[in-house]
Amino acid sequence: MGRGKPAAPALPMTCRQRVLLEQESRKRTTLQQYHDRILILLHGSDGKSNSWVARDLGMGLNTVKTWRRHWQA
Repeated sequence: MGRGKPAAPALPMTCRQRVLLEQESRKRTTLQQYHDRILILLHGSDGKSNSWVARDLGMGLNTVKTWRRHWQA
């Protein structure tokens, strides 16, 4: 039995957007803050919960929620 709220729905993302984000995440010159944001979006499009993403990336839950909202806007 789960606890708390249900997981947020997967982020809508086209195949092209996903490919571009994956390419950007593999670049060695990407700033860390951009890399983290990209990973939030990629995990979100996989349907991972906000709390799982926050734990996996070692960041705050509010940060994950913020960037998911930015993507959906």
